Amino acid sequence: MNTRSLESNMFSGTVPAELGKLGNLVKLILNANNLSGELPMELNNLTNLTELRLSSNNFTGRIPSLESWKQLNTLEIHGSGLEGPIPASLSLLSNLKELRISDLSGESSLFPNLSSMTNMATLILRSCNITGRIPEYLPHMSNLKHL
Repeated sequence: MNTRSLESNMFSGTVPAELGKLGNLVKLILNANNLSGELPMELNNLTNLTELRLSSNNFTGRIPSLESWKQLNTLEIHGSGLEGPIPASLSLLSNLKELRISDLSGESSLFPNLSSMTNMATLILRSCNITGRIPEYLPHMSNLKHL
């Protein structure tokens, strides 16, 4: 099985570190539960992930480094409880087509570098404590449909 969709349940507690042993997993969908605690470092072993959805939970700590998930085309972190800033490693995810991050607490940061994400169709960065200027490359993202 390459997909784990456990969304819209009433799961509580932490995400089991053992999920990191599912090396062939391509989709991990944990939206709309009552999960808490920090995300386990073992999730970095899921190098084949193409979709990761963590929204509507009660996690703690920062958004993890994203460098292990270079295959991701969908990343959703809405109202997850995770803190910013958005990691600089986001710029390594050149396959992203859908990026949805909102409701981050914690430190402010500049707009993340998305210039390599030429296939980006949906970009939502809401209430993320982003400061500075809107990047000049943004209007040149020709596949962008939702901003």
